[in-house]
Amino acid sequence: MDYLVLFPTVFVEQGNTKVLLYNVDSKKTLLISNELVVRDLKARKDNYLNVFHLSSDIFRVSEAKNVIQTIENECFGWIGSGAVPPIQPAPFLQINASKHSPTIVHQKEYDYFSLYELSICIKGELSSTFGTVLTSCSQKELNFNDFEYFFKNAYLMTNLKCINIYGDDFKRYVGLADFIRIIVNQSLKCNLIIHCRATDIPILCEKNIDIVNYCKFHATIDGNSSVDFISELFQTYPISTFVFPIRTREDVASYCRLLQVINIPIRPCPIVMKRNKSFIKEQLIIDDILHTKKTYKEILLNTRINLNYYGGMFISSSGDIYASLHEDSFGNIKNQNIEEATYDLQKNSKSWYLIRDNVSPCQDCVFRHLCPPISSYEFVFKTYNLCNIKNF
Repeated sequence: MDYLVLFPTVFVEQGNTKVLLYNVDSKKTLLISNELVVRDLKARKDNYLNVFHLSSDIFRVSEAKNVIQTIENECFGWIGSGAVPPIQPAPFLQINASKHSPTIVHQKEYDYFSLYELSICIKGELSSTFGTVLTSCSQKELNFNDFEYFFKNAYLMTNLKCINIYGDDFKRYVGLADFIRIIVNQSLKCNLIIHCRATDIPILCEKNIDIVNYCKFHATIDGNSSVDFISELFQTYPISTFVFPIRTREDVASYCRLLQVINIPIRPCPIVMKRNKSFIKEQLIIDDILHTKKTYKEILLNTRINLNYYGGMFISSSGDIYASLHEDSFGNIKNQNIEEATYDLQKNSKSWYLIRDNVSPCQDCVFRHLCPPISSYEFVFKTYNLCNIKNF
């Protein structure tokens, strides 16, 4: 009896008429469409094996035989005959390797879960209209007393990596230092990042000297920002990221010109509006999925959770708690603390678990687990396949 044994580093994805092999070590991808080979690869009876029995007719048809030989030559596996080899664990079994791992948390493992990212709007309003988290002009301000109650058990959030602070017109917000002090007093080992206009940073730091000691800045610049100004900010203040909003083709040209004359990382941020939807959609099309480089962990996570949202929490200036800005509120900081809110989101959030297996047309595509997770832009455009890959 002939059989094919795939290496443990090979991820297998089955479509209706095709099978995809992806080697996470070599980063090679092999898309198989031969009917006989696909039949045998889909006939695996035990999902706990990487062993596939090969029918005798495969070796009588040259095209099918060549495909099997390619699998071996390209180091996706090896061909054997005789007694079936010992059990080979399939890649997806590693998903439960350790219940303490932050990669996957199942419903029964809440005790091991901790929030990863917290985003807070302390003045203005959070908005998902533009496919990214922005602030709009509003006089709403987060109630410090409510937030202090909500945040009192934050020291239990052992996996918390980042706290994002958003606000409209920070330079006029007098309570920023007090708000930061509430967070600092919890002795959390995480990044504290203020999202603001680059021009506000010198004023903020002049008014609140402690900000430089505790915070980093996520600074928004534009085509009018000079190279000297950006360089001086980068050298003087703790800048985490420079962001360049993209709304028009002119913005793209300005962004490209800026990159040519400055040696500082600047991230483009597409902003979706009614008048530019078609242009932005063109810029977001993914062309290189077939040449993607994913790790085991990334692929396995894509089969269970949405990495863009999982472990994240948003708090509006009204105190409302969200898993993402595309879901309804799960409560308010007036009557929940951070531990209770995290538990609630872990059980009930839809966006945390929104994966491509659950949406059309992605659910029928063999490349779905190699794709980036579903993003805010796909919510805005109401389409889940911002790619040029055919729907297999």
